Amino acid sequence: MAVSPEPAHAPHRLVFDVSGTATVHTLTYVIDGKSTDEHEITLPWQMTFTFPYGTGRHEWRLVLTNSDGTVNATATVDGQLMTNSSGSGGGTLNLDGNFTG
Repeated sequence: MAVSPEPAHAPHRLVFDVSGTATVHTLTYVIDGKSTDEHEITLPWQMTFTFPYGTGRHEWRLVLTNSDGTVNATATVDGQLMTNSSGSGGGTLNLDGNFTG
């Protein structure tokens, strides 16, 4: 009797999505301890990260400072909403979370 090979698993996808009318002055994202800064972001802004299946726990954080207008930020993993935050008039938004892949 032949043994079927184990099905391949798709990689996990983390997507940050930021929209609105605000001016975003700084945006910092941290993925598994590695920090990246971006400045004077034009909205909408989106960034996708891919993680191979079976690579354990992954942590993320998104922090942005904005002024003037509204801003909405979401983080999804494999199409499922993990967290979101919104505001208007200016300030700082924070999203953070983790998943095991």
